[in-house]
Amino acid sequence: MSADDQNHLDQLTKQKGNSPGNSLETGQNLLRSLLAIKELGLRIPWFADYVTRTPTGVLARQINEVALEAQSTNDRAREAIVPVALFLSQEPPVCWLSSLREEAKTQSLLSLERMVRQPVEDSPLEAELEHRIPQYSSDRELSVGERKSLARRPSRQAIEKLNSISQSKIQAFA
Repeated sequence: MSADDQNHLDQLTKQKGNSPGNSLETGQNLLRSLLAIKELGLRIPWFADYVTRTPTGVLARQINEVALEAQSTNDRAREAIVPVALFLSQEPPVCWLSSLREEAKTQSLLSLERMVRQPVEDSPLEAELEHRIPQYSSDRELSVGERKSLARRPSRQAIEKLNSISQSKIQAFA
């Protein structure tokens, strides 16, 4: 730990208090433990094991502290939060994840709450737009307006359709 990091930690410890159950201390312990493992591929399984050994309330405070530090441009915390985020993206047990969400809400751990928030369902507007897209058949040539309309849509299917139309035109001229 550099001298600047130690000074910053000392200042925060004085502000928060120096009790052993302090979330700052436990968050720093998690940060140091994650960074002690050099390879990212080994950090994720270590964290998965750590999750099973740590009470959810304590773990919630630890993750929140590391996430808060990562948001405040601390490079070490940003590096340490990566395996946590990757673990959360790998479909952890639903009951554990729901209890972590509950802890984040009850303890007002906003950084953690953002990380474990439930994904938003597709909006009905997007589904409605998909139904309004006309089905272009390959037996007729598209008009200039239809090609422009397809080109403006950012969907992969529309771009593939334009590419296939372009390829058929090129083959027709060859």
